Amino acid sequence: MSEIVLKVVFRMNPMGINHHFYFLFLMGCLSGLIGCQPDPIRKDNTLVGNGPVDNVLSQAEKAEGWSLLFDGASLGNASIYNDSSQKPERWGVKAGSLYLLPRPEGSKSKEDLIITTEPIDDFEFAFDWKVEPGGNSGIFYRTSLDTRYEKPWHTGLEMQLLDNALHKEGKIETHKAGDLYDLFAAKEGVVKAGGQWNHSRILVVGGMIQHWMNGEEVLSVEIGSDAWNRQVSKSKYASLPDFAKFDQGHILLQDHGDALWFKNLKIRTR
Repeated sequence: MSEIVLKVVFRMNPMGINHHFYFLFLMGCLSGLIGCQPDPIRKDNTLVGNGPVDNVLSQAEKAEGWSLLFDGASLGNASIYNDSSQKPERWGVKAGSLYLLPRPEGSKSKEDLIITTEPIDDFEFAFDWKVEPGGNSGIFYRTSLDTRYEKPWHTGLEMQLLDNALHKEGKIETHKAGDLYDLFAAKEGVVKAGGQWNHSRILVVGGMIQHWMNGEEVLSVEIGSDAWNRQVSKSKYASLPDFAKFDQGHILLQDHGDALWFKNLKIRTR
């Protein structure tokens, strides 16, 4: 197309115009034309020159066994913890992101969102997330959906998601972003401020747990180890007989009442 445009414009060049300046003018026009073209997508589902496409698996990811838990367009089969008949009211999808609206003042609405359709055992879960400035949330995993358990953390573990700088829990050891909530502290200085996207991973194989934040391993711990038993005995989980006792369970996005966003929710079993 560029060759055709060049020929046409040069033929339109009126006599007497300095060709050097005319050429610069022409290049500006061509740059505008090229800039208006859609971003080309490679076969591995990445944008040429712009990195990966959100909520799409690359060919390499497919070959490695990854699958999507969110397609960027709908809530799919996601449901509310302990009330599968309840339709999510504050969860929605916009511009390729799964978002949660803040809880209205005075409301007791609680919408912890189940995003797995079947319980899983060993897994690697990767996701992008951000909270509003001063926001708080978390990822529950290996959580039982048995209605005997009132709350997800009565059985499941939690990776804390937080604006460390602006939320009061950012001053509490084991309550900061990346922490295994109320048990083990993650490496600090890795999470981004509220309103900015973070990329995280949770890896669970047998009793081994790793939390990753923005490309860095920030926490590693083994369920049942001496350190584990010591920390559990001092935590809010000490009185919960079934906490972290299940070899498989579900992944949930926590509703802590603050606005938050997710995208690129990907999982593979190990």
